Amino acid sequence: MTKSIAVHDHHHSQNRFAVIPTHERLDADPNYNGNGVTLAFLDSGFYPHPDLVEPANRILTFKDVTGETNSLDTHAMTESWRWHGTQTSVVAAGNGQLSDGTYKGLAYEAELVLVKASENGRISEDNIARGIQWIIENRERYNIRVLNISLGGDEDVPCSRSIIDQAAEEAIRQGIVVVAAAGNSGNNGRHSIPPANSPSVITVGGYDDRNDLNREGSIFITPTLAPPPMARLSLR
Repeated sequence: MTKSIAVHDHHHSQNRFAVIPTHERLDADPNYNGNGVTLAFLDSGFYPHPDLVEPANRILTFKDVTGETNSLDTHAMTESWRWHGTQTSVVAAGNGQLSDGTYKGLAYEAELVLVKASENGRISEDNIARGIQWIIENRERYNIRVLNISLGGDEDVPCSRSIIDQAAEEAIRQGIVVVAAAGNSGNNGRHSIPPANSPSVITVGGYDDRNDLNREGSIFITPTLAPPPMARLSLR
């Protein structure tokens, strides 16, 4: 992997317009920072963000299950679909390198395994299941304890009929904690799609508190957990 060198000659400080940092918003215990844990992310694509690779590179490996790319290259053309996986991984495990530590994830000392499931921007159910299976097969090699899946299948089908749900359930049986996004269905009564509807998966939704710790928010979809989406901030 080619390591990026970011030009960063300015400082960051809180002001009345700033987004509340994740640790403050969630009243997080600073003793839990992801040290000694490897997080796997299955997503559309990734970029080696400075919050993940500086001052030390915490990305253990990158795998593209579609075979489109072999490595994370900072000099390669940045396709639009790489931003989503970059955002999810930085939100969870970024160390705040570009914000002087202000905006860092809860697991800012964790190591990462990044698995790309999109092919020319398209994410198929087969590739999602293939990505989960690759993570299962390599869990011991990289000490993968947690798998985050912020994407979903094409249809709302029962767990017994979904190859994605079945793969997620197998990952859990193998000792991996699987966390999935509830989806973008909103509060219109629609169900989450695989793997968020899998019975053993931790499904995470969100609510909008308008960047105010004293404000009650509106739940978008009924999940297992619902942190404020504004808490999931990543920096470009």
